[in-house]
Amino acid sequence: MDQEKHYRPVIALTGASGHIGQYLMTELQKNYHIIALSGRADLHKDTEHVTWRPCDFFSYDDVEEALRGADYAIYISQFIYSSAKLTQGRSEDMDAILAGHFARAAQRNKMKKIIYISTMPPAEIDNKDDRSRHLQSRLEVEQILSSSGVPAVTFWIEPFDSPSITPYSMMGLAKKSMKSDVRSVQRLCLPEGKNAQWVLHYYTEWLSRITKPFLRITRSEDQNVRIFPRAIKVPMLELTYDQTKSSSSHALYRITGGILVNRREVDKGRLEFLQLPNSRECIAAIHDYVPSLPWFIYKYSQAAIHLWVMKAFDLHLKQLSQHNK
Repeated sequence: MDQEKHYRPVIALTGASGHIGQYLMTELQKNYHIIALSGRADLHKDTEHVTWRPCDFFSYDDVEEALRGADYAIYISQFIYSSAKLTQGRSEDMDAILAGHFARAAQRNKMKKIIYISTMPPAEIDNKDDRSRHLQSRLEVEQILSSSGVPAVTFWIEPFDSPSITPYSMMGLAKKSMKSDVRSVQRLCLPEGKNAQWVLHYYTEWLSRITKPFLRITRSEDQNVRIFPRAIKVPMLELTYDQTKSSSSHALYRITGGILVNRREVDKGRLEFLQLPNSRECIAAIHDYVPSLPWFIYKYSQAAIHLWVMKAFDLHLKQLSQHNK
C-alpha cells in the first residue's frame, strides 16, 4: 500500500528539449516521473523525476523501446527535421510517418492515453495554401494518433514566439548526420481493399516487370528479396522481410546487403510501407540507407532514379485504382 501511495505515473514527453517541452517538464515532474525523449539524450543528465532516453523518431524500433514503462505520452507537434545527409520528401509525409510510428508504439506498450499538443500555423505563414497544408498536416497527425486504439486528446495552442524552438530542440533529433545516409519518403495511392502488406510485395513484383531487360529480382518463400543486374551473380540489394515488425498496416524490409550498400553501415537501413488510417494512402519510406557509391555519383544517379521509380509506381497504383472501379 505504501508503494502504491508513493507511485508516480510515468509520462513520455517528446520535444523535451524545446520551449514547450521544458515548460511541461518543469510543471509535470512535481507529480509525475518524466521520460524525456531526445535524439541527443547524452547532452542531458537524469534527475530524481526525469529520465532522458535517446530516440530517433523515424525508427519504429527506437520509439517502441523509448516508450517502454510509460503510462501516458505527450506528443508535441513537430518541426520536421531529418538528420540524414540527403532527405527526399514533403514535411507533411514525414509528419505522418512519425505519428504512425508513435501511435503504433503507444499501442504496443499498452499506454493509457496520448495527449497531442498541436500548434496553429505560425503567423509568418501568410500564404493561404501553405497555412492550409500546415493545418491539414496537423489534423492528419491527430487522426493517426487517435486511430491507435489508445485514447487520445488534442490541445491546440498558438506557436511559442521563442528562439529556443528550433528543428533540433523541438524534434530532439541529432545534428546533421556525419555519415552519407539517405531518407526518402513518398505518399502512395492504394487500390481499394489493399493494405501496406500488399503494396510491399506488389512493389517488388512491379519493379521486376518494368526493369526486366536490366534487372533480375528474386523472392524467397520467407519473402526476402534480392535484386541482381542481368547476367551478374552478385546482388545489388538484399531486402530481408521483418515479419515480427510487420502487420497489415505496416510492412518492413531490412536493407541487409548488396553491392549498392555500404558494408560498414548495413545494420540500420530499411524500407517500410505505412498505411494511413481510414484512407487509401500509404507512406513509403527508406531510412538510414548508406550507399556504397561515391556521394556525388549517388546523388545524381541512384537517388534521382529512386525518385523517378516511386513516382512511376504511384502513377501505376492510381491507374490500377481507376481500372478496378
